[in-house]
Amino acid sequence: MPEGQAPRRNSKGHPCPPWCTVDHGELVGSFPLTYHGTRTPVIETPSGYVNASAYHEGFGDAPPQIALTCLAPGGALLVDAGDSGKLAALVEQLAGATPDQHRELAAAIRQAAAVITEGEGDR
Repeated sequence: MPEGQAPRRNSKGHPCPPWCTVDHGELVGSFPLTYHGTRTPVIETPSGYVNASAYHEGFGDAPPQIALTCLAPGGALLVDAGDSGKLAALVEQLAGATPDQHRELAAAIRQAAAVITEGEGDR
């Protein structure tokens, strides 16, 4: 941003971080985009797409996070920046995995979540 120029702000008045590339004039339905983010390449796959970008909710004091977005119910997973190294290592480990191994891991993640949430009812 040029010196002396006021920082950009979203429609809620929250100042954009220096890395924000979101067009806050863009509408989703009848609402302008309030979050802050970076535009990064989208990886297209036969089953959809995935993307990772810097993200901030755009209205509070929570720290920025990394948003992993995919074409799926729920659509995004937010990861603290401090965990980005672990996430990157996981993705690199998966580079050599077969599609069936990816599906097995997805099933294991869902199963682990089910075990945890089903057990919460027992407390």
